[in-house]
Amino acid sequence: MDGKVYVDKAVECMLLAESLRDPEERLQLLQLAQHYLLLAELVGARRRHGSLEQPEGQGADNDS
Repeated sequence: MDGKVYVDKAVECMLLAESLRDPEERLQLLQLAQHYLLLAELVGARRRHGSLEQPEGQGADNDS
């Protein structure tokens, strides 16, 4: 999964959390958002270090 997908999911959780009144539900959504952001960071780090394979046709060194 692309890191941007995780960031988008984190933003979605944060926006939904803003609309809730129950503090426990808000906390759970914010914690989920934090997990998504950590996943996005992990994907980015793995890409930078070359340990995450790019799908064919999407690599930075692909000439097409």
